[in-house]
Amino acid sequence: MRIGWLLPWCLVACATAPSAPARRVVAEWEPALGTLVAHPFAVPGELLRELAAAGRLFVLVARDATIQQRAAAEVRVAGVPDEQVTWIPTTTQTAWTRDYGPHTVDLADGSRLLVDADYVETPIFRRDAPPVALGDELRYPGRSPGDDRSPQEVAMALGLPREPIAAFVTGGNFLVDGLGTAFCTTALLDENRTRMSDELLRQRLLDQLGIERLIVLENTEPIGIQHIDCWLKVIDPHTLLIKHVAATDPEHAPIERNVASLQAMVAGDGQPFRIVRVDCPPYGRGRAEGGGGEIDLIPAYTNSLILNRQVFVPLFGGPGDAAALAVWQQLLPGHRVVGVRDRSWKPFDALHCRTRAVFAAPTAIESGVGS
Repeated sequence: MRIGWLLPWCLVACATAPSAPARRVVAEWEPALGTLVAHPFAVPGELLRELAAAGRLFVLVARDATIQQRAAAEVRVAGVPDEQVTWIPTTTQTAWTRDYGPHTVDLADGSRLLVDADYVETPIFRRDAPPVALGDELRYPGRSPGDDRSPQEVAMALGLPREPIAAFVTGGNFLVDGLGTAFCTTALLDENRTRMSDELLRQRLLDQLGIERLIVLENTEPIGIQHIDCWLKVIDPHTLLIKHVAATDPEHAPIERNVASLQAMVAGDGQPFRIVRVDCPPYGRGRAEGGGGEIDLIPAYTNSLILNRQVFVPLFGGPGDAAALAVWQQLLPGHRVVGVRDRSWKPFDALHCRTRAVFAAPTAIESGVGS
């Protein structure tokens, strides 16, 4: 058999074959050690207990002995065994670990690191406002510098390297497919336009997070934080769960325009996105975020957490709860779907916002409240 002709082909194929990505953000559905939450707890005890059964509970807590003792007592009351809790003393001030928590990144050599984005609370944007010009100031509802420092303590507790990224990469507005694609609304660009161009932001996301494609979609709220996790959920690299609201709702038109945009795109595997809708009928009336009159309150069933083949779905006590759970069960038949009702869930701030999976393998886990 003559094989000489194969050599040039092999050399070309080897030279042109795609190499492993230098960096990759771990997707939510990948195996996790547990969940990061913050004290004072903004999730019900029922959810703490469920999360501790699905993995380890990592709790950010203030560096104060009295507060730490109170937090430990609250966890015990919730039915969480002490041995399932890792306490991380830090300077956290709010519950939104999704937004300020670190992004777990796989490196080409098989190791992992935590990429720590800047965080200065979450700004509010009007949907129809022009893009924020580079250098303009944004209006923040409040500032919580202690939250921005928390990822440093998380990295130390896990025994992992931490790498800062000089950009706002707010977790609730940054959803990934685990293969180099991320989804956000234009609010992510506007938030960063106070300090850099869109091109520089995309380059930093590529260099430090391995994001080769950033899919930027239209803001949907008339006024609000515009986080994508309140109306879209990445189920796997080619499946998206998207909120459906009545035609009379102010979010209807922008959401449907976003759906049309996504239908014209392909997923990372080259196939069209599979888009599944979840009906979100109002569960009550309330004040609009940022001021204004009363509006219909729309449940955020996409604001759910996928963790170790379980799905924790916020329930709002409205007419769409049961149907939403059924949609989730049909989407992920091999998963346990758990509905969690809590009066504190909001259309723009629910279960996903207040939790974050911990993927990195710790070198040492200490039991009991640290100091």
